[in-house]
Amino acid sequence: MMKISPPPGCLKGGEFNVNIRHIENVTMSTMRMLTHPDTIDVWVVQAGSGILNTGGELVDGVLQGGEEQIVEAGDIIYIPAGLSHGIKEARVNYLV
Repeated sequence: MMKISPPPGCLKGGEFNVNIRHIENVTMSTMRMLTHPDTIDVWVVQAGSGILNTGGELVDGVLQGGEEQIVEAGDIIYIPAGLSHGIKEARVNYLV
């Protein structure tokens, strides 16, 4: 196992937090766009798929602008601080 140190300035002393979410079955009527001015997001997609929008905004319930890409199980996504983002049309299928 190789230990890798973070680049200088990557981690700052002080308080940190972790936010773990489970997102499924999102539609345009339940979609939210988020922006975190001082924190990054790192997403690990463990199951299902969806459409990630970055840089767009919701205006009267209608998504305008931004870039969209399909995300699916196995993807790791980095979202820099200050970039609006949201999942549109998330799907999770459970097999029994």
